[in-house]
Amino acid sequence: MTISSCEPNNFQVILNLLEMMRKKLVDDFINEEPNIYLPCFKYAEDPQLMILAIEKYFITWLDSYWILLDEYNLNPENEVDISSSVYLEIFVIVLESWNLSQTSKKSSPLLLEILKIKIDSLSEMLKIGDKSKKSYNKLQLQYEKDKILFEKEIQKLRG
Repeated sequence: MTISSCEPNNFQVILNLLEMMRKKLVDDFINEEPNIYLPCFKYAEDPQLMILAIEKYFITWLDSYWILLDEYNLNPENEVDISSSVYLEIFVIVLESWNLSQTSKKSSPLLLEILKIKIDSLSEMLKIGDKSKKSYNKLQLQYEKDKILFEKEIQKLRG
């Protein structure tokens, strides 16, 4: 089944699901979702980590389309069962509109796994960035401490 062969009821359901996702994105910004705003402060001094944090949020948000679809399809009260192939086509269109992916419909089944790997990789990169900043702060503190102790020893020797 493809988008062009999709029934009108399916289109309406898909549009409703997409609307829910768009609403979630807007609500996250309006309600000051910590996953959006905390990195703005945390990585204010490190633009590369800021870019990674922003990208991680949007990829996680895009990945939540699948969670929403699964929840919809698992609900027995829903009359329309959305085919994952149709939803996949729409998902690829959304990805391409965000310029996050240059995939073809044939390579699309790999897309979910790639997104999960990318989210995990971004998380690890952010952790490494945080750890290196902490290490740098420790080194800076030790340097200042040693400098002061050294100055005190020099003062003692001068007498």
